[in-house]
Amino acid sequence: MHPAPCPLSRRRATLQRLAAAMSMAAALAWLSACGDGYSVEGGLVWRPRPSDDDAHVIVTVTKSQLNTWRQQQPLHSQQQPLSGLSPQAQQALARLRLSAPGQCEAGATVYELRLTDASGAQRYRSANWACGPDAEQGLSGYIATEDLQRLGELLATTPRNEDHP
Repeated sequence: MHPAPCPLSRRRATLQRLAAAMSMAAALAWLSACGDGYSVEGGLVWRPRPSDDDAHVIVTVTKSQLNTWRQQQPLHSQQQPLSGLSPQAQQALARLRLSAPGQCEAGATVYELRLTDASGAQRYRSANWACGPDAEQGLSGYIATEDLQRLGELLATTPRNEDHP
């Protein structure tokens, strides 16, 4: 049995107290009991529950090179249904850490995480590559580059299920 969703104001106040008093892992475990399971306060939390529609969520990690702070050149993209991730990729997704924004120098390699539903509607998009004063709005959560790189590598090694393209 899962607890009822937490009110947003209570969630924010409690998050602040928890983050100050407890380890990040404990705070993430508490947050996973509130909300939709993967997008909380601009961070990323994923702990599957029966009430989540994880079967329809698509995980995409894109590796790009910045040509300038306004332009990126996609180099490679890995995409898998959340429901078909390997146990290692599930653990990597659940353990993504937030970090300070990355460097935005020309030639830098950057990674971006997107969670979309089956229709392509965006549910989450990391902001790791957004740079400069005119950076695209609506992005949330700078995820540690090495975490996204590892997740992308795991997505690449996850065998495709016959039910998913």
